[in-house]
Amino acid sequence: MTSFGFRLFALDIKRNGRGDPQNLKLKTEDGVVHFRDYLEATVTKRKGLAVHGTPPKASEEADDDDNDSATDVSDEATDGDEETADDDERKARRPVLCVIDVSTRGDHLIVDFLYGKRSTYTHAGFSEDEVASPVDISKMKSVRPYRAAFIFPDTGTRGILAVEDANRTCPHKALERWLKYWARYDAKEAEISRSGIEGKRKKLDWWSAKAIPVNDPKRLESILKNGTSTQLVLTKTGASNSRTPGSKALKIQMGLHEAGAIATVRDAITRWFPGGAKPSSTQAEASEDLAAILADKYANLDGEEYDDAWVDVRDERGNVKHISPSRWADIFTYPVSRAEFRPIPREFFGSVRAAIERIQKSLELDIEWSGW
Repeated sequence: MTSFGFRLFALDIKRNGRGDPQNLKLKTEDGVVHFRDYLEATVTKRKGLAVHGTPPKASEEADDDDNDSATDVSDEATDGDEETADDDERKARRPVLCVIDVSTRGDHLIVDFLYGKRSTYTHAGFSEDEVASPVDISKMKSVRPYRAAFIFPDTGTRGILAVEDANRTCPHKALERWLKYWARYDAKEAEISRSGIEGKRKKLDWWSAKAIPVNDPKRLESILKNGTSTQLVLTKTGASNSRTPGSKALKIQMGLHEAGAIATVRDAITRWFPGGAKPSSTQAEASEDLAAILADKYANLDGEEYDDAWVDVRDERGNVKHISPSRWADIFTYPVSRAEFRPIPREFFGSVRAAIERIQKSLELDIEWSGW
């Protein structure tokens, strides 16, 4: 069985990949265009294109007409032995992404794509419905379909993105990076094309969306109300302030059994996530909060500094969530279903709308849902 859900992100529109958020109505060389239409045109060109790893950085791009379907790009998700692995093994470890459909629901854009990596399975086959020889898939990458919904108001500087999650895998970052790369690539291609007509090359602007995790106070409240706080965990590397010997990681776990300690921890969590985009506290500040709670109970641990800290909360489904500002995704993944197959569109998009309607006011968004 697979746990299906989605994660939500605020979208800030950036011009040339940087600077302050831009208005959704873009002033392009060809006139005013809504970012939704600009994005749709960008991603539609890539239907059926498989890309591997992460796209090249701007500084790495050659100033020529290289084909962006080339797949020899770096991958940040390595196992630490990238320099010693042979080229075939390096390529095999890179994830693959492929856009398979682009559509609209009302005024909003839906992108269906495949994403995955090489698995440990070596063969596929043995269907019960037909006789077939097993197929060697040892050099293939196993992929799963995902949906991304780009939802925008008619005016303003911000939209919202919902990306499907399956068993805590949500490839939002890969999609965001490739969309940014494609927009930049298209602008460079247009520069080259126009320079042949106009006789000189004029730099063209391009736009991309920066995805920012969104906090949902009611979702957090539900987890805390219906779940059970089990322990707080603090870790550090190296010697401690109290002369703890050794250089290996130190891990301290404090069970939460007393009502007073539980209430104090939950008050701290509520301060970290007040609503809107981004936590209000940094991970370092959260670690200090939990260290102070630990020191109140154990005086000999007063004055310690920790590299990381979080609170374990068992939710109503029995899943343990690690709660801290740097673990946003573990908290704000909205469950849709737990089943063998992904939820049907009506179920998935209905859940997305319900979640967004609950928080769109805090994000100062006025979403039109006609046709959704």
